[in-house]
Amino acid sequence: MANSGRPHLSPSPEDQATGFWRAIGEEGYKLVKEDPRRVAHAVKVGLAIAALSLLHYYSQTSGVDGLLTITTLLVVFEYTVGATLGEGLNRLFATLLGVVLGFGVHHLVTLLPEKYEGMIGLSVTFIVATQNINARMQVLEKAMKDQINHIEAIETKLSELTVIQKSRFRMFLQQNDALCSLLGHK
Repeated sequence: MANSGRPHLSPSPEDQATGFWRAIGEEGYKLVKEDPRRVAHAVKVGLAIAALSLLHYYSQTSGVDGLLTITTLLVVFEYTVGATLGEGLNRLFATLLGVVLGFGVHHLVTLLPEKYEGMIGLSVTFIVATQNINARMQVLEKAMKDQINHIEAIETKLSELTVIQKSRFRMFLQQNDALCSLLGHK
């Protein structure tokens, strides 16, 4: 395209901002049309994080506490109320188990000489972490086995279908002697 002699005008910052917000609005509209539950969930999580942030800002708590509460909110919040309650109860029971285990280890350490304190703490941490990872791996393994069983079921159905098709083809050949002699069967 030849230059017509006019200088190339780039869009103004206002036009760029308008285009940016228009693109965001179009994407948001598409999301609402596709799955409104995702948008509602995102709004709920955003409002909860904003409320927690305001709470921690005005109560002047340390940054670590605020980070832990927001992390907990992100881990526990689910699409439905029932799933959120289930995740919250799992988190509660895990916390209670951690507290009980912590008190037990503390009591054990106070009974033993001080030089064993670090070793006992590290050993218990190692055992709990190993069991946690083992439990998660068992869940993943079960899910993988379920997928493999599903794939094997599909393969079985396909092989059964192949056998049925072969037998139907043989029956067809037996019924049509001319085609059978042409193909060299018999």
